[in-house]
Amino acid sequence: MARKADGDGRTAEHGGFFAVHREMWAIVSHRATMNQAVAYLTLARGSNFHARTSAWSADAIERYTAIGRGRVKEAIAGLMEAGLIVRKRGGTRPLYYLPIADEFERMYAPGAALSDAERSVFEKVKAAKNGLQLADDEAEVGDELDRRRVLMKSEEYGYFLHPDLDVALPEDWIWLPNNIVDGVEGRAGPVDQIRQTQDRLALRLFVDLYHSQSLASNGGLHWLMIREEYEKIPVGQQGIYEVFGFRSTGVMMWDTAPFVRPHLTGEHETIKEADGTTAERDTGSTKVWASLRKLLQLGVVQFVPHLIDADTAEGEVIHPCPVSNGVPGERAITAAAQDAAFRLLTEGQERTALSKGYAPIIPLPRHLDNALMVGLLRLTHRAHTSATAKWMKGAEDWAQKVADYNRIAADI
Repeated sequence: MARKADGDGRTAEHGGFFAVHREMWAIVSHRATMNQAVAYLTLARGSNFHARTSAWSADAIERYTAIGRGRVKEAIAGLMEAGLIVRKRGGTRPLYYLPIADEFERMYAPGAALSDAERSVFEKVKAAKNGLQLADDEAEVGDELDRRRVLMKSEEYGYFLHPDLDVALPEDWIWLPNNIVDGVEGRAGPVDQIRQTQDRLALRLFVDLYHSQSLASNGGLHWLMIREEYEKIPVGQQGIYEVFGFRSTGVMMWDTAPFVRPHLTGEHETIKEADGTTAERDTGSTKVWASLRKLLQLGVVQFVPHLIDADTAEGEVIHPCPVSNGVPGERAITAAAQDAAFRLLTEGQERTALSKGYAPIIPLPRHLDNALMVGLLRLTHRAHTSATAKWMKGAEDWAQKVADYNRIAADI
């Protein structure tokens, strides 16, 4: 988002987040080296969202990453040569333009770049805004740009900028927190941490996961994309409540997930599951798994347990239920639920449940017989967007869940 640069090259915050064009990020991830992709994200972090320009340059990339000065310059030069960024102003205070995917493919990609004559006509038409009549040689250039879908021709009003080059819908953007570049409390940001792994797929996956995450609706990514699975074991009952223990059994990921599909190869290999069985898996999916493990090891993603009422696309989250991660308001629900569960169990049942390592242990009214525990994948760095704010308002519902479980405990 828009920020004002101050004297030392930093910027003043407005919103705490920035955005990259989703299709353009896919192109950058495919064409750029690791250093170039990290440089691109850093420039995007310093960009003016509406103008898609960034006054950040080599100094900022050096500041927020451990890439050396020489390689920073090489990365920026490589991005410009590939048409992934466009230098609008040179000198000691350069300005870079970050095109969206349609612009790149029609105007900046190698083989599609505009000639000087085409660039001149394009800039004239763009500045006119309400259409521009062209004559003679310029009209021939305009017709060529119309054929290439850079301009659009109207017999009555002349030439216009093609709408695809000027419009990107809200869903076309990936909204990212500033601190994935800036870091937190003196620690390198996730972008530079991932750079150190030299796993380009991990960097793309990390950014793509932000697009798939829905904190407000699901508390993370939907469980039919990826999830940590839990077995559900009855450990006791009293009145209308049945008490269940939950235990993690592994992670499941679907090839239909939008962050997996681009990497599928159609070639399969036999892999051995944790339980000793074998399964066929797309080789591209295997690589996504490997990159996901690195993100988990870095702590930039985590699986947060949630209770859901049905394992379907129409199911809803009942409430979060983390034992050791999540946020304090979520963990308070788990503590209240387990306290209620222990009051419903005999001492022997409680000892047995604890000896088997069940965590969490939850009482459920019998009408929730389809309820399951799933670990929802969640990014640990959150953008301060309206969606995040809506999710945080759920703290009121979390407090109500705590009160509901406390009533169960008090009534016994």
